Amino acid sequence: REELERLRSKGLTPLPKFNFSSAHSAWLGKYGYMVGTQTYYDVCRDLIEEVCDIFDGPEYFHIGMEEEDASSQKNKPIAIVRAPHIMMRDINYLADICKAKGARACIWLNSEMIESFGGEESFCKNISKDIVMTPYYYRWVRPYYTEDEIPKTVKLMKKGTSGVYKTYTTEKSKLNLTHTLF
Repeated sequence: REELERLRSKGLTPLPKFNFSSAHSAWLGKYGYMVGTQTYYDVCRDLIEEVCDIFDGPEYFHIGMEEEDASSQKNKPIAIVRAPHIMMRDINYLADICKAKGARACIWLNSEMIESFGGEESFCKNISKDIVMTPYYYRWVRPYYTEDEIPKTVKLMKKGTSGVYKTYTTEKSKLNLTHTLF
């Protein structure tokens, strides 16, 4: 709590971030292998609630959730990938816990994730509108994208000034998106 106060005294707003994606779950220890069990859900709930208390009710809580697919985990000895309907349920479940503690959940978002949920229409229909989504793509991999090649997640955003956690609401999807370009 002292470190949080020190940061706040310097004009910074610290935000908690735990990545609950199975691709980034090493920090959860044995619980990272229990995705889909009641024990896993209880641990996630307890962590979010405790951290929200430590942060004195943060406005946002980033829950990660990106890269949970086989290709992102190809070098791991065990790959855990939730079925799309389970992943959507879990994202919304974690977001509801954040909301109950007064925080808006944030997730990373890319075009592969949208496709895994059956495309943009299905994704927009099923994801909680309370979640702030941070689309990303790695432009240094190929910095000369043409308009047609820019990933769908970036096309979902309104044109605007870049800046992490600057929120836009798209006219088409009515989703809350932040503009993050690496």
